[in-house]
Amino acid sequence: MNAPSTSIEAHLLSDLTREEFEQTVLRYGRGMGHEAFTAEEDPDASAPGLLPPLPRSDLPPSPQNFDWRNYGVVTPVKHQGNCGSCWAFSALGALESASLLAGIPVLLSEQQLLDCSKENYACLGGLMRTAYSYIFTNGGVCASSSYPYTGDNNGTCAVCTRVARIRGFRRIANTEAALYDAIRQQPVAMGITGNSLVFQFYKTGIIDSESCGTNINHAVVAIGYGRKNDTDYWFVLFLPSLRFNLSF
Repeated sequence: MNAPSTSIEAHLLSDLTREEFEQTVLRYGRGMGHEAFTAEEDPDASAPGLLPPLPRSDLPPSPQNFDWRNYGVVTPVKHQGNCGSCWAFSALGALESASLLAGIPVLLSEQQLLDCSKENYACLGGLMRTAYSYIFTNGGVCASSSYPYTGDNNGTCAVCTRVARIRGFRRIANTEAALYDAIRQQPVAMGITGNSLVFQFYKTGIIDSESCGTNINHAVVAIGYGRKNDTDYWFVLFLPSLRFNLSF
């Protein structure tokens, strides 16, 4: 179930059945006519606010280890509760980090995305891309302090004061080099395959499971990368409230 470098334990996700875990946590893209996306699929490639692909940066060569937590721009890990809202937490986790990089600390409202982003399906699933399109067309998103998270699947879109806006968002090419380059610029919202048992019971270490699969069904925030014992890995926030190291 787990690679030699990974340890597991019982925690808040462990008492879920496999069906409960997949239905309440792994909801990236579900409810939108997709059970899960493969890495090659590009659904809804044209969306409001979508900018040209991310250009190559002029940053110096990538260091062997890089972690945005060391720069104070990763907001606390949150818990999505009994709601398949990983897409909303992923989208706003990356946006909160971008705000911190601009010197504006703020925690943003996932519940607003659940209630108001009608191209997504609240607790039944959604996409970061359509979340960003909503923020773009809405002229911003509100703070969680004024629009708190309830995990309600049938909430009514409420009026609130917008505190963070975006000029657009970019897709990242489906290559490790492109993800390296993007993470060097800011934490990144991305999808992973999260239905291997090691995700549900993870404690520490590098996940290097051969059973990871290729269907993308969970949304996370990538915050860095590293190398240990000749194994390269990504740092990600696995949003029910855990941090993972994923090898590649």
